[in-house]
Amino acid sequence: ISGKQPGPAGAQKNRNAEPALWAEVADGVGAPCPAPYISVEGAQSEADAREAAIDQRVDQLMRGRDMKRAEARAEAIRIIARSAELKALRDTVLLPREDIVSMVMGPFDTDFTYDPFGPPPLTVFGTDEAAIRALIPDELQASVSFQPVPQSRAEVDADAAAMAERLGPSAKVVGEYMDGTLTLQSIDLRELSDFLFRGGTLPEDMRVYLEEVPSRAGRPYGSANDFHSRRAALRKDPSYQNMKRAVADVLSFQNGYMADGRRLDDTVRRLFDFGFTDAAEIERLESLGYGPVTAITDHDSPNRPLLLAALADTVVVADVADIEIGREAEDGFRSTVRFTVRDALKGDAEAGQTIDVRMQGGENDDGHVVRGPGEPNLLPMLENTIAGDGGPVLLMLQRGNDGGLHLMSDYGQAGYFLNQGTPDDPRFRYLSWETDATVAEIRERMRAVLPDAK
Repeated sequence: ISGKQPGPAGAQKNRNAEPALWAEVADGVGAPCPAPYISVEGAQSEADAREAAIDQRVDQLMRGRDMKRAEARAEAIRIIARSAELKALRDTVLLPREDIVSMVMGPFDTDFTYDPFGPPPLTVFGTDEAAIRALIPDELQASVSFQPVPQSRAEVDADAAAMAERLGPSAKVVGEYMDGTLTLQSIDLRELSDFLFRGGTLPEDMRVYLEEVPSRAGRPYGSANDFHSRRAALRKDPSYQNMKRAVADVLSFQNGYMADGRRLDDTVRRLFDFGFTDAAEIERLESLGYGPVTAITDHDSPNRPLLLAALADTVVVADVADIEIGREAEDGFRSTVRFTVRDALKGDAEAGQTIDVRMQGGENDDGHVVRGPGEPNLLPMLENTIAGDGGPVLLMLQRGNDGGLHLMSDYGQAGYFLNQGTPDDPRFRYLSWETDATVAEIRERMRAVLPDAK
């Protein structure tokens, strides 16, 4: 039966068929239908459904193999019967075996030849092909392909359980049956950090996902909840229309089409929040490749550090002095990282000064330590951590509504580790990519395009 699901009494009126059509189940027997139904569009017996499937296959065979109708019908019936045999083999004989980790009915990218007009092949993923082949009837052998896997389900599950026990009660370790690798979903970075600090090691092929805390922190550019009232106020600003035209030109160049009105308004609002009200200055910076519109809208630009510098209140090279991991405070942040400034490239900070940067990472309500979105890790021994002797960091910072300094993580990576190469040639890197720019080069390029660069 096709149509909507059962509904309340009194809503059984069928607008498209006689009541007798939906009052009885369409299985060829005439048993009562589990009514009431909101609406039933049509009904078909099991025999009619099977006949329709045969007719569809007949049409495919006649077109694809140039068969006569009688010949195509006989072949269609054989294919449907073979498909049922393969499903029965899968469900009753092969499914209970521990050395089979997965099975797929249908075409698969293997050396097995798939006939689009024949029965769907059964692909078996297992450890012992000979033992599995011995269970398959001769007439079905050609319809079954085999893909070897390194371990059985039980072996992979045992490895995952052993790894989880070593890591701690909060660790979630899942085995990947296809390749035998393990995936760690760490919901408490403290446990993982302690494990590695004690000398523990993770398998080289282990995939590790560090849980991030949902972002509820105050935004440097103001709350998005007052979007409509702020947009109405912005439209009264004399420079609004000029700014909107400049933003539209940039977005049109980036995307190849005109942006919608809401996106234009949102981008202009953010530019106003960052202090940009001069359309000519926007156009100048964009023409130099370091424009604030691109910084807001294009997070994949290779000029990311300089793009963020155009928006940032403060740009410094600094060393980590202290890390205070806490729980969520009124400002929406959890932890504080204290930095000692080595070199100030933009803003009010000076060399030798200590600045506090609020982080969204920290303890969640369950007491687990998690990472903030777009932020480095705050505990030692973890990848991309600022704890320990990680060397100086280039920071792009913005003052929030509370006056505190925050990483500009809403706009991409806002902290860049400095490579420990030669002392006079430190180079920036963050996570999986790095630039060829030295501190001196960054400063020179900032001075060339940003009037407030030091």
